[in-house]
Amino acid sequence: MGGLEAAEKVLPRLAHVVGKVCKKQIRLFCIQEGSERRRDFVKMENFLYECIYDVMRNTYPHAQKMIMLNRLKAKLTSLHGDKLQPVMLDNDEPNRLARERQALFHILQM
Repeated sequence: MGGLEAAEKVLPRLAHVVGKVCKKQIRLFCIQEGSERRRDFVKMENFLYECIYDVMRNTYPHAQKMIMLNRLKAKLTSLHGDKLQPVMLDNDEPNRLARERQALFHILQM
C-alpha cells in the first residue's frame, strides 16, 4: 500500500500546480484578447472620426453631407453601444455566472 499512499500525496500537489499554470495561461490569454479588442475599437473609432472630418471638409451639397454624417454618427453610436454591452453566452438563469448582470437589451430579448 506504500505506492497508493505516495500517489495520494502527489496527486493533490500535481493538481494544484496544473491549476495554477492553467489559471495563469487563461489570465494571460484574456489580457491579450482584451488589449487587442480595445486596440481594434480605438482604431475603428479614430477611422470613423476621420471620415466625419473628411465629409465636413468636402464640398458636397448640404443634403448629401447630412446623410453621410448621419450614417457615420449611427455607426459610431452602434460601436459604442456594442462596447458597453456585456457578453452573455446564454440568458437562462442556470447558465449565468454568479455576478453577471444583464443589459436591458438581453432582458427585452427574453
